[in-house]
Amino acid sequence: MDNYVDFTVNKTAFPTLAAFSDYLHSRHQRIIPIIDAAISAENISAGTYYDIGNKDDIFIKSTLYHNETYNNNLVNQVWPKVSVFVDWFNNKSTNMWFTGLNELYKELHYDGIWIDMNEPWGFQTAEIDPANPHWVPVSAENEATKRYHHPRFLLSNE
Repeated sequence: MDNYVDFTVNKTAFPTLAAFSDYLHSRHQRIIPIIDAAISAENISAGTYYDIGNKDDIFIKSTLYHNETYNNNLVNQVWPKVSVFVDWFNNKSTNMWFTGLNELYKELHYDGIWIDMNEPWGFQTAEIDPANPHWVPVSAENEATKRYHHPRFLLSNE
C-alpha cells in the first residue's frame, strides 16, 4: 500500500514488486496482499476510491455527526488516519471494490487477498466527529503505545 491506501503500491519503496511477483510465480509460490476493509478518506478528491464509493453512496452513514465534507459517512481512524467503512449490504459496493482490485492487479499479479480489519472498527473508542477530530498518534512512541510496540512476551533473544 502507498500511505496505507487500499489498492495502491508504493513504487518508491517497492519499485520492482511486479517483477518480484513474477519471480515468485516462476517458483510456484503465491503472493497475497493485505487489503483493509476501511477505505481512506484522507484524500476525497475526484478519482480516489473514496470518491468512487461516495458517488455510489456505499459507505456506512453516521447517526451522530452530519458533515458535508464526508457526505455524512461514519468516520474513524484506522489505516490510514481518516477512514470510512463500506456498507457491504449495498449492492453497489462491489463497483468500488472490484475497480480497486482490478487496478491493484495491474500493478501486482496477486493470487488472493487477505482482508484485514474486516469490520467497522477503528483506533478510536467511538465515532469521530469530522468537524472536531482527535486523532490517536498510532506511530508515536510514548507510554500509551509502548506496551503494544514492546509487549512483555518477547522472546529472550529479541
